[in-house]
Amino acid sequence: MGGIGEVVQIDESLFRGKRKYNRGRQLLDNRRNATTASNNNNNGLVQYPSATSSDDSDSSTVQTNNNRNYGARVDGPWIFGIAQPTAEGYEARFFHVQRRDAATLLPIIWKNVYPGTTIWSDEWKAYCRLQTTYG
Repeated sequence: MGGIGEVVQIDESLFRGKRKYNRGRQLLDNRRNATTASNNNNNGLVQYPSATSSDDSDSSTVQTNNNRNYGARVDGPWIFGIAQPTAEGYEARFFHVQRRDAATLLPIIWKNVYPGTTIWSDEWKAYCRLQTTYG
């Protein structure tokens, strides 16, 4: 993409799901009273005392999956994009990246953008040094 005298825009974005109008969101009461399979491994599970048990010596508990999103955000992938305006619209390339550091983003830029191209960015720390190292 790009070339001498051409402009390319680069940016990264986190795509995460957003729940609209609390649809599908667990309420606090649902979290405390929900039961899961009994006595599995406790990976990500929180145990609450059973509300129906009146005997304190009873070891029965209600297990709740801690990943049920009450008060938590939904994470998603980081996407790095390179776009070039054209007469027909935009030519764009998108890359799923695990990290937003220079070791990850600079090789993508070097592989997909020609030297001498003007790069517009938000000057993120990982690629703010492009002016001195690239074209």
